[in-house]
Amino acid sequence: MLGKRSEFVLGDSGHIQTLVCPPGNPKSGYYTNVGKPASAEQWLAQASKQTGTWWDHCADWMAKRSGDRIDAPKALGSARHPPLGKAPGRYVLERA
Repeated sequence: MLGKRSEFVLGDSGHIQTLVCPPGNPKSGYYTNVGKPASAEQWLAQASKQTGTWWDHCADWMAKRSGDRIDAPKALGSARHPPLGKAPGRYVLERA
């Protein structure tokens, strides 16, 4: 299931708490394992517990696999794809 470029990270909190917990929280933790054992039980038995949230781990993981950082464009859209309007957009004000 996991290819060569993927990595599974397991949070040690509930599914919502793991998502909303901000980076740098010392009460948070997560597990990593560079191996890819056959079962979830084997994976966890061989995993290392990390302190903090998985957000920093994810940012580092993505940075290693991304290209050079570039500045954000000064203006939205392009000649080919002009912006449709100012943020937040007309759809926000629509009523069903």
